Amino acid sequence: MHRNFGIGSPAKQAKPDTEGEIKVVEKRLKDIDDAKKKRQDFQDKVKNVVLDTQDKVDKVNTQDSLNVVNINDMIKKYNITTDSIKGVHDRYNKKNQEDFDSLFDE
Repeated sequence: MHRNFGIGSPAKQAKPDTEGEIKVVEKRLKDIDDAKKKRQDFQDKVKNVVLDTQDKVDKVNTQDSLNVVNINDMIKKYNITTDSIKGVHDRYNKKNQEDFDSLFDE
């Protein structure tokens, strides 16, 4: 899937979109919680399963590893999102400070 980072991209915003930022961060946090719940549900499901062959153990370990990778991916996306939002706010605040400081230039 190709994403077009155009006008709506945080990097292109002239002013922070606080409402949009809150929604995106809340979605990222929900994604993390969902991934953690999926892993916990899987662990609960296999808790009482008799793993009497190496093949069964390998399958359970593989699935659990994939669940952990998914959680880590969701955390990475959250961190990228918050870093991007911070960058927007930093640029906006810097521009405002420069505009304010220019009022005193002679």
